[in-house]
Amino acid sequence: NGTKMARIHIGSDDSNVISSYITIKNCSINGGSTQIATQDNRETVRIDYADNVLIQRCKLYNARSTNGYQGINAIKAYGANMVTVENSEIYNTEGGIYLKSSTDSWIIRNNWIHNNQIGIYVTPYITSQAHNATNHKFYNNVIANSSYSSIHVFGESGSNADNMEVYNNTIYSALSGALGIFLTEGANFKVYN
Repeated sequence: NGTKMARIHIGSDDSNVISSYITIKNCSINGGSTQIATQDNRETVRIDYADNVLIQRCKLYNARSTNGYQGINAIKAYGANMVTVENSEIYNTEGGIYLKSSTDSWIIRNNWIHNNQIGIYVTPYITSQAHNATNHKFYNNVIANSSYSSIHVFGESGSNADNMEVYNNTIYSALSGALGIFLTEGANFKVYN
């Protein structure tokens, strides 16, 4: 009925079970009109331990929290590699696309990402091991009206977001004080137009 969050979950909670060659295409997924009142993770598309995933020509929207918690997202990923997100519209979320843990070789291209707190969010971190975010390419996206940051890569010391390329993106109308592109904890970043 549009009040509760719709969701697609790809993969499993078991890192020994990998889902592969999954396509989500031409979908409209509404996070609902009810804002999430928790700091637990919620998202319209969640990818856990999956490789070779394609998200194409989708509309993902309305993933909001009552307190601005950045774990409420359109797309969130853990242990997901070789994922492409393209030709999609993502809006009205706390985090549009959130690469939260152990991601490699993502391509995020040709998307219209707007009116989010953070457009693209990458957070490599450390637990008993490094959960790195490497070899990603973000290009030809239009990212508008981000209230905190348009492209945000923030890792804990000792983790890395190496070999990231950010190019030919259009970023505009970020709110006062918002960041355009923020990169940390990585080597061999390439940012250009």
